Amino acid sequence: MNVLIVGPPGSGKGTQSLRISRALAISHISTGELLREAIRLGTPLGDSACACVAAGCLVPDALVNELVRSRLELPATRARGFLLDGFPRNLEQLDALLSWLPPAGLDAAIELAVPNDVVERRLMTRERTDDTAAGIHERLQAFDRDTVPMLRELECRGLLISVDADRPVDDVTADILQGLRSASIRAQRSPTLADSPEPSRL
Repeated sequence: MNVLIVGPPGSGKGTQSLRISRALAISHISTGELLREAIRLGTPLGDSACACVAAGCLVPDALVNELVRSRLELPATRARGFLLDGFPRNLEQLDALLSWLPPAGLDAAIELAVPNDVVERRLMTRERTDDTAAGIHERLQAFDRDTVPMLRELECRGLLISVDADRPVDDVTADILQGLRSASIRAQRSPTLADSPEPSRL
């Protein structure tokens, strides 16, 4: 399967990504890990990302897109399938991803739904330097502004599986796997995405 996992900071994406990718025997692709590895190896893309980080800027979409695309093109990734963690984050990145995949190449997108007050409480207890009240508020605003419209687009395409992530980890994992099983069954019974009319964007 080819799957996305999306949620606000502190929603448990890292934990659930590892569990789901192991359960499905698919590649776990973390955008953050791709960036850190490219910087560590000193690749041209890594040097560009390092310069952005040093300047206090966000890494541009074009650079992140290229890192992810290079990873998805590996034969092992194509053969096993993937779970993308941290990408896409907005409509533009989603459009890029879908343009790389064959028709019906994306099976599902998991949304880890967590109330903002729960997210704030979780992040504040991590005691990381960037988890200040102002920083958390800014990241939640960015999620609402950039990522929520992408989630609605995925919902329009019939790809979204929304899971209440404000529960014990095992319960969340079980619901995700059940949702993916249901999505797989529907995909076998339904026309491909290429045969369906293009949904209107919200």
